Amino acid sequence: MAETQNASGSLNDLLDGLESALADFLAGTSDVLPARTGELLQDIAYQGARVRREDVRQTALSLLGFHGSAAPLGAGDREQVALLIENLGREIRAEAGRSAGMGRLIAPVARSGPSRNNQVCLLIESRAVAGMLEAALADAGYAPRIIHAMGDLADCAPECAPAAIVADLSACRSDPDTLATLRRFRTEDATRVHLFCLSGADDFAARLEAVRLGATRFLKKPLDVGRLIAILNGVTARQAAEAFRVMLVDDDRSLTDLYAGVLGEAGFVTQACNSPLEAPRLVKEFRPDVIVTDIYMPGCNGLELAALLRQDESLVDTPILFVSSENDIYRQMAALDLGGDDFLSKPVPMDVLLSAVTARSRRARMLRRIRSELTVAKAVAESASEAKSAFLASMSHELRTPLNGILGYAQLLEPELELHPSPEVREFPKAIMRAGWHLLDIINEILDLSRIEAGHLELAPEAVEVAAIVAEAWQTLAPLAARRGIATAMAIPAEACVRADRKRFRQVLLNLLSNAVKYNRENGRVGVAARAEGARWRITVRDTGAGITAASLGELFKPFSRLHAVADGIEGTGIGLALVKRLVEAMGGEVGVASQPGLGSEFWFLLPRA
Repeated sequence: MAETQNASGSLNDLLDGLESALADFLAGTSDVLPARTGELLQDIAYQGARVRREDVRQTALSLLGFHGSAAPLGAGDREQVALLIENLGREIRAEAGRSAGMGRLIAPVARSGPSRNNQVCLLIESRAVAGMLEAALADAGYAPRIIHAMGDLADCAPECAPAAIVADLSACRSDPDTLATLRRFRTEDATRVHLFCLSGADDFAARLEAVRLGATRFLKKPLDVGRLIAILNGVTARQAAEAFRVMLVDDDRSLTDLYAGVLGEAGFVTQACNSPLEAPRLVKEFRPDVIVTDIYMPGCNGLELAALLRQDESLVDTPILFVSSENDIYRQMAALDLGGDDFLSKPVPMDVLLSAVTARSRRARMLRRIRSELTVAKAVAESASEAKSAFLASMSHELRTPLNGILGYAQLLEPELELHPSPEVREFPKAIMRAGWHLLDIINEILDLSRIEAGHLELAPEAVEVAAIVAEAWQTLAPLAARRGIATAMAIPAEACVRADRKRFRQVLLNLLSNAVKYNRENGRVGVAARAEGARWRITVRDTGAGITAASLGELFKPFSRLHAVADGIEGTGIGLALVKRLVEAMGGEVGVASQPGLGSEFWFLLPRA
């Protein structure tokens, strides 16, 4: 007992010394923490541990974090240090309650809720932007008013305060009355003055400054006026929202009655469940935004209940708050690991419960809305994709019929013009056929791509010898390679055999080899190799062309992406590589590329062994 009293006396002495050492810093006359504060805080942490005062030790260690910070300490840091010193004083001196003059971590934030107030003040440096905002807000049913400084609101009584202030962050920064004005409006329970900070800079420093001013939102310039008005409508509840729904699970009926009464007065709809065995059924019927549950209950404890509810996919995003007398930190952590979102220790203050449930309900409702919007957007996108695929397939079929006729007539015309006196005219049929075959290839590729995207591609997997298909594909491209002086090197083991659709496998190789020739340099080289990798074969096609920059690699396998091919005058549509990727993946493989500007590219794909 004597040792504890001596330690307590020592802690009081250390606290007095710490407050004296930090006087200049807290007064704002110094921007750095004195060197001796480090020693004092270390002594306080040591003494706190010695007398088993973990709260004192942890607060001292938090203060040491500021003392050891390499970054300069600003006004926001000074407020945090002041708050921690107040906490330390209360812990050491066993002061009850909270000091009236204690600083806050950030400026008070306006609370959202129903409001008939439609006044909005504008503190905007640009007259043009201020005028535009004034007109837009007036059209939306608000009563905008342009102010030139926060001091213009000094004589405004709380009951006459605006619903919101839209201000440039730079104007708030330079105005000494900003914090005082906002805090004055927000000390009254019935007053809600929201602050919207506008800034052209969208960095951490700007956003942090807005948070420390108590801004409801940070909005980047140029301002999306529609978004601003939508947020204003939301925080002032001009668009009535459905009440939040809370499920209360506890075997103590008196507690669920108490929680239900407090939440009901705040506008929540509640459902009490005093038997955890009934909870899964009631949750499905009630569809809560938040579930509040005890841990220790007969028949099924709260941890088991949370694990059970989390197995239901429809409840994955529903927040679960544990309210329990359990004070073991490791059991609390286990509760959170099993799917809990928060842990409140009994007896929980009603304002803390209300704040926790409100915050979780808002986030749950917002997440549910976002998921719903994403589902709708996905359905719209899939419908559009299906319509596009159907259109491409129909268009391709319609184009192939007349194109085949054009090619047929060109072939018939060729012998008829062989005796024509003009060499240019004699080449007309060949030019028609070259253009026709090129167009037919494009149509076939588009048709193949649309089939794959629509899920209608038919494959006939079989054992395919890699060397034979490579030789067959290269024979098709050999004349083009010979004209450009491009040599080839093959390194295909005789046993290389993959399970694939023969026609599609040949199509993949033709695409890759064709690109290796087209995008190569004159007198370059093309190398084709295969090697076993576990249960798959890796086939590579390497060229000595100009190569591809790292920034462009991500665009390669997207449809109609041709990078610099158009500027280089190289024919193509940008469909080939997209088709290669989809065909390889449809056959159970994967595809990739490695490239270095000036040294060429290596395309590879993996397919299962036969």
